[in-house]
Amino acid sequence: MTKNYFLVFLLFLITLSNSFGQKKVISGKIIDAISSKGIANVHIYSTNLGEGTITNTDGNFYLIVTKSDEIQISCIGYDKQTIKISINDIHNLVIKMKPKTELLNEVIINTKTLSVDEILTKTFDNFKKNHFVEPVYYSFYNRIVNFVDKDSTLISLEEYSGKIKQSKSHLTKYNIDKARVKFFGSDAKKQSKEHRLISMTKMYIDNIYKYREDYLKNKGKRIYEYKSVGRSAILDRNCYVISFNTENDNFDQKGEIYIDMKDFAIVRKVTRKRNNKIYKDITFKRENDK
Repeated sequence: MTKNYFLVFLLFLITLSNSFGQKKVISGKIIDAISSKGIANVHIYSTNLGEGTITNTDGNFYLIVTKSDEIQISCIGYDKQTIKISINDIHNLVIKMKPKTELLNEVIINTKTLSVDEILTKTFDNFKKNHFVEPVYYSFYNRIVNFVDKDSTLISLEEYSGKIKQSKSHLTKYNIDKARVKFFGSDAKKQSKEHRLISMTKMYIDNIYKYREDYLKNKGKRIYEYKSVGRSAILDRNCYVISFNTENDNFDQKGEIYIDMKDFAIVRKVTRKRNNKIYKDITFKRENDK
């Protein structure tokens, strides 16, 4: 039985390898056209694959593309770009982004001023209207990029795709249809063995607690300190930017929430570590009316 299982697993890996055979990993850095400094949290998407990633704190990124692909690049405060990728020139790309000079004109709203408490109350009260909190079925794609913080050296790249069923109580079941893990360096395989279960468990937890963080509940007003830190435009939606912070030993202690000024839906969530480095950055795209 063990030999048969191993042969099936080996054939599975070969099939996955062939299915990804036409794809290449590109690497690069996105910098400010004026200061030449790396830009963090830039969203980069492959047009052909419909998959993306974000830059790290230094502006570096890795992305899987296909032959004759285009990548779309966007970041708050900068002009969007679409760049054609040559498969023969896929390493150490340097892409410059120009600051968006008309950003202030994009966030003009009505003259009515809402307090932070009023904004949060409207947001929490409109969860069912704006977000999927009832049973849903959907497909997912997840990419985990492991790299060395010191010099952004790529260690490993993991990709999973499949289907998720989420019940009304947010109990979640998922099936993985495709999976791929590519190692870069001698330490990667060892790390993968030690953290494989952690990575898979994290996918599960991320989905369950998509809208269950304490700072997204009314009780969060007793735990967190909220402040209005400005306004911004994301995916052509004007947003309030509200920061949250707590000294309690909560899982998410600080970060920002981006809230649509019209329907009070959550457009983006950013959670940070105590040293202010971004721990998680999630942008929500509108599907139909949610």
